[in-house]
Amino acid sequence: MSAIAGRAGASIGSLYQFFPNKLAITQALRVRYAQEYDERCAPLQTRAKTLHPEALADHLIELTMGFIEDHPAFVALLDAPHSSRVPAGLRSRLRARFAGFFLARKPRMSKERAEQFAIVTLHILKAFHQLYGETAAPQKRQFIPEFKTVLTGYFRSRMGLES
Repeated sequence: MSAIAGRAGASIGSLYQFFPNKLAITQALRVRYAQEYDERCAPLQTRAKTLHPEALADHLIELTMGFIEDHPAFVALLDAPHSSRVPAGLRSRLRARFAGFFLARKPRMSKERAEQFAIVTLHILKAFHQLYGETAAPQKRQFIPEFKTVLTGYFRSRMGLES
């Protein structure tokens, strides 16, 4: 906690006033990052209807890559204790946003099916977060086309999203 206070330029007492322990800081950061990631995804909702699978995958990977680069600490939070998870309501909102991408593209898809695709897509992006964030700078770009291929193939084969 002393090191965190020092890096924040705050006194340890001030830090404890808002965060009683490292778990509380972890929870607050995860909530903040989840909200920001959701906000970054919001504009894609209106464009999803017209995007081909490759373009949707490109947008999601590029958006995620930008988020990781702006928030390098986020990757470490992925391994934080389960007790620091983002609240269920916020996780639900992010899943609903992603389900909305698929429903916009395929309006006859059931909401349950769209949510299933959203969950899988979010887990693929979580794997990308982890790998991209933990890889040394010269090698990280080599994984971008791999994950774009994974998402494009998934969108095409499982959801029938053709070009």
